[in-house]
Amino acid sequence: MAKKKYARSWWRGIQVDNYMIFGLETAEKKAGFRFRYTQGGYNAGGVTASAGTHDGGGAVDIDVRGMSRATINKIVNSLRKSGWAAWYRPYIANLWIAHIHAIQLGNARASSGAKHQIREYKAGRNGLANYGPDTHWRPKKIKALKWNGGKTVAKGTTGMKVSQKKKSWPKAQKLKKNKWVTLKVDKTGITYSFPKNHGSAYGNIVIEGQVNNLSENGRIVVQAFKKHNKTKEISRYKKRDIPGNQSMVGADGRPYHRFELRWGRKLGNQNRGRVRVWTNESGITISHLTSYYEI
Repeated sequence: MAKKKYARSWWRGIQVDNYMIFGLETAEKKAGFRFRYTQGGYNAGGVTASAGTHDGGGAVDIDVRGMSRATINKIVNSLRKSGWAAWYRPYIANLWIAHIHAIQLGNARASSGAKHQIREYKAGRNGLANYGPDTHWRPKKIKALKWNGGKTVAKGTTGMKVSQKKKSWPKAQKLKKNKWVTLKVDKTGITYSFPKNHGSAYGNIVIEGQVNNLSENGRIVVQAFKKHNKTKEISRYKKRDIPGNQSMVGADGRPYHRFELRWGRKLGNQNRGRVRVWTNESGITISHLTSYYEI
């Protein structure tokens, strides 16, 4: 049965519709890896700096902190090849983190602000209030991605397969102000043995969670370490610094902050790790923790 093009859902921590999922999975397939999303669509009034572009469908922000400019350009280019107007936004203090802002061409649920940015993209501008020039690579033909009826994008979308053996810890865990707390991700800790004959040299272990009750002036730092080691952080995407003014709005209308940690490891051995968290506020909890591996 064909999926409804604009049916809405929560997907990898952000609000989207089916057309957005199709467009993002297509872009990830071209890039060869998964993106880290911080904001989706249908988030009216969620982030003032977005100027209403995320009020409707077809809008996403992608976290690129810690990435090289070559990797950032690869993401922008893959989005543009997949029917998105996309721009890199460097870090600006007290305004936004380093991210890629993207608007989906042809999304009928896009807000008026988002549609204005599409016109700016087609006109060769940067989509900002200063009407500056677009400095990224531009495809010869700018067009929307043709809807495929909601079929799953071909296997290998992200260059990785997600393990079906997800581990979860549903209970909310309390944090302590100005103190490091080790999180429980599952009863045995974060331990994985990657399967044999998987055809990949490396894999990722991914930890996801939801931060609750963080104010605009609050701050959360989440780090991954080797098991029983207090100083050695693990590989890439090993640390997340989450400011309180970068919240998202949940299905219940309450603000929350999502984090994702991942680290790449050579496959063949068990991978053990631990996650610890620090905050500068009282009354903060972390819930909906899940962990899985990708190969």
